[in-house]
Amino acid sequence: MRNTLLKRRSGLIVALIAMLLAAIPAVASAWVSWDGMDPEIDLGDRGAMSIYVEWPSEMTCDVGSTIDIKVSVPRNVEASVLHESNQTFLCPDGNANIKTNTKVVSKGRDDGKAEITAVAKDADEKFPLNLIVTVNGDTTKIEGQKNNNKVSGSVAIP
Repeated sequence: MRNTLLKRRSGLIVALIAMLLAAIPAVASAWVSWDGMDPEIDLGDRGAMSIYVEWPSEMTCDVGSTIDIKVSVPRNVEASVLHESNQTFLCPDGNANIKTNTKVVSKGRDDGKAEITAVAKDADEKFPLNLIVTVNGDTTKIEGQKNNNKVSGSVAIP
């Protein structure tokens, strides 16, 4: 009799724990997957720069067709675009062909920094962009504002 009572209590406790665990809401993940594109810049005798423009994966079909990138370098740096990105992404309404349009200009002063601006020109103004810029192995992340289709920042040029 005592064994039967213990078994019933144990079963009841297990059932209560299971109900409590089922009642706890699942915690949503904070991880966001990103897509992006990466043009490359030759910095002459100063090395090379890679600019990775990223956005949340679920918004890829909203990018539009072109991401304009402007790189302003110090006047003593001879820089040129080595490689543009052109990628096709699958979307529910067909394919999205997205390309980068990168321009390198001299900013007329020698402050040792490159200023970079990227704009998803066909995207909604609330489209979030980030930059991950690598210069000779040193990486800098430049985070854009969450509700802006443009991101700007600067990185050191050795």
